[in-house]
Amino acid sequence: MPNQDGPEIFGMHGNANIAYLRNESAKILNTVLNVQPRESQGANGASPEQIILDLIELLQGQIPEHIQKTSFHKEILKVNAQGLLHCYSTVLL
Repeated sequence: MPNQDGPEIFGMHGNANIAYLRNESAKILNTVLNVQPRESQGANGASPEQIILDLIELLQGQIPEHIQKTSFHKEILKVNAQGLLHCYSTVLL
Protein backbone atom coordinates (compact mmCIF):
# COMPACT_ATOMS: atom_id res chain seq x y z
CA MET A 1 0.00 0.00 0.00
CA PRO A 2 1.37 3.45 -0.85
CA ASN A 3 2.00 5.94 1.93
CA GLN A 4 0.05 8.63 0.10
CA ASP A 5 -3.07 8.53 -2.00
CA GLY A 6 -2.80 9.65 -5.60
CA PRO A 7 -4.47 12.88 -6.73
CA GLU A 8 -6.82 10.90 -9.00
CA ILE A 9 -8.64 9.59 -5.92
CA PHE A 10 -9.68 13.16 -5.12
CA GLY A 11 -10.68 13.93 -8.70
CA MET A 12 -7.54 15.93 -9.45
CA HIS A 13 -5.22 15.69 -12.44
CA GLY A 14 -2.03 13.62 -12.07
CA ASN A 15 0.07 16.78 -12.42
CA ALA A 16 -1.39 18.07 -9.16
CA ASN A 17 0.96 15.71 -7.34
CA ILE A 18 3.93 17.21 -9.21
CA ALA A 19 2.92 20.72 -8.16
CA TYR A 20 2.48 19.54 -4.57
CA LEU A 21 5.93 17.89 -4.51
CA ARG A 22 7.56 21.01 -6.00
CA ASN A 23 5.97 23.17 -3.30
CA GLU A 24 7.07 20.79 -0.55
CA SER A 25 10.62 20.71 -1.93
CA ALA A 26 10.72 24.50 -2.02
CA LYS A 27 9.54 24.65 1.61
CA ILE A 28 12.26 22.22 2.71
CA LEU A 29 14.98 24.11 0.85
CA ASN A 30 13.79 27.45 2.27
CA THR A 31 13.83 26.00 5.78
CA VAL A 32 17.37 24.69 5.33
CA LEU A 33 18.55 28.04 3.96
CA ASN A 34 16.83 29.96 6.76
CA VAL A 35 18.48 27.97 9.53
CA GLN A 36 21.93 28.21 7.95
CA PRO A 37 24.14 30.60 9.91
CA ARG A 38 24.68 33.99 8.29
CA GLU A 39 28.05 34.66 9.95
CA SER A 40 31.26 33.75 8.21
CA GLN A 41 33.07 33.05 11.49
CA GLY A 42 31.97 31.78 14.89
CA ALA A 43 32.71 33.37 18.23
CA ASN A 44 36.06 31.61 18.49
CA GLY A 45 37.04 32.44 14.90
CA ALA A 46 36.04 29.05 13.47
CA SER A 47 34.03 28.75 10.28
CA PRO A 48 30.54 27.21 10.46
CA GLU A 49 31.88 24.11 8.72
CA GLN A 50 34.59 23.70 11.36
CA ILE A 51 32.07 24.13 14.17
CA ILE A 52 29.96 21.33 12.68
CA LEU A 53 33.01 19.08 12.19
CA ASP A 54 34.02 19.66 15.83
CA LEU A 55 30.50 18.77 16.97
CA ILE A 56 30.58 15.59 14.87
CA GLU A 57 33.88 14.55 16.45
CA LEU A 58 32.48 15.23 19.92
CA LEU A 59 29.34 13.17 19.28
CA GLN A 60 31.28 10.31 17.68
CA GLY A 61 33.42 10.13 20.80
CA GLN A 62 30.29 9.62 22.91
CA ILE A 63 28.90 6.69 20.89
CA PRO A 64 29.40 3.40 22.77
CA GLU A 65 31.14 0.44 21.16
CA HIS A 66 29.03 -2.20 19.36
CA ILE A 67 27.80 -5.08 21.48
CA GLN A 68 29.23 -8.39 20.31
CA LYS A 69 26.68 -11.17 19.71
CA THR A 70 29.03 -13.62 21.39
CA SER A 71 28.51 -11.82 24.70
CA PHE A 72 24.71 -12.38 24.64
CA HIS A 73 23.09 -15.08 26.71
CA LYS A 74 22.05 -17.95 24.42
CA GLU A 75 18.34 -17.43 25.24
CA ILE A 76 18.40 -13.88 23.88
CA LEU A 77 19.14 -15.04 20.33
CA LYS A 78 16.82 -18.05 20.43
CA VAL A 79 14.43 -18.19 17.45
CA ASN A 80 10.80 -19.31 17.65
CA ALA A 81 9.06 -22.00 15.56
CA GLN A 82 8.64 -19.53 12.66
CA GLY A 83 12.39 -18.81 12.66
CA LEU A 84 11.99 -15.31 14.11
CA LEU A 85 13.72 -13.65 17.03
CA HIS A 86 11.76 -12.31 19.97
CA CYS A 87 10.90 -8.62 19.50
CA TYR A 88 13.16 -7.60 22.41
CA SER A 89 16.08 -9.37 20.75
CA THR A 90 15.41 -7.47 17.55
CA VAL A 91 15.48 -4.16 19.42
CA LEU A 92 18.65 -5.16 21.24
CA LEU A 93 20.39 -6.05 17.98
